Amino acid sequence: MTFSHLIIAVFVGKYNKHWDDHRGPGWASVAFGLITPPLVQNTGFGAYTFFAVFCLLSFVWTYFFVPETRGRTLEQMDHVFKDIDSEEEEARRRAIEAEIIASHHHTLGLEGKEGLSVQP
Repeated sequence: MTFSHLIIAVFVGKYNKHWDDHRGPGWASVAFGLITPPLVQNTGFGAYTFFAVFCLLSFVWTYFFVPETRGRTLEQMDHVFKDIDSEEEEARRRAIEAEIIASHHHTLGLEGKEGLSVQP
């Protein structure tokens, strides 16, 4: 994204007074020009330079401050972001499952039988 903004900034800076002679670069800037006409009118190629710098700064911030998530489970990411809600939810889920299993075993008359255990 940074490079696309830099390219458009060069096109606008170089051809802004001669678009009729350079229709290719003109079409390349149509998408950006439709989105930000007031900014372009007031700053010229500076608008695209601003976007390019902003994208570059976003990349740098992401590289240094956003933790790597590849190969990690959601639970591991909860620990990275210090979110303890999932641990509480997991404990609650286990308790509900144990209660359901115990109730099912009671209904079937299986409680206390060998090999069947309910872990909270």
